[in-house]
Amino acid sequence: MVRNRRVRVPFGYSVQLWRSASACCGVAVSCAFLPPETAFTASFFGQPSVLKNADDFHTFAQAEGADKIIVRPEFVKISKLDEVEKFKTSVSRGVVERVSFRGDNQELQVRVNNSVVTARRSLEKADIREGETVNVFLYRIFALRGDSVQLIENEAVRDDFVII
Repeated sequence: MVRNRRVRVPFGYSVQLWRSASACCGVAVSCAFLPPETAFTASFFGQPSVLKNADDFHTFAQAEGADKIIVRPEFVKISKLDEVEKFKTSVSRGVVERVSFRGDNQELQVRVNNSVVTARRSLEKADIREGETVNVFLYRIFALRGDSVQLIENEAVRDDFVII
């Protein structure tokens, strides 16, 4: 594939467009979303949660010293205590403070120690109620230092891809 150009999209992610070398006139186009490059774009769009302390969540040692830590709802997995969790040793426990119906999913606000995270959960899964204790797993976070942004993957997810 031949890389054609990079463009900015309004919700803060960059998109890189490629056109297949065999396709003329841009018929075959694919794109890849890149993380935001500035603190403004990481925190402005959508409904990010600002974490008070990365230590409330497991396996984010790289976030130490960050000015602000942000997690987006799509990076959070909420599961009931009795549900099978792939990364069981990396989950934190939280208490559900609010449940809202959002069309095709439930929006949950969950308190983990001093931080409150917003997450989405499919309606096809078992209901979760306010006051319920749940497992909270963060796939990735944004660590903001000044105006720079670092996307940090959960160490458990990265280690899952290691092949020996």
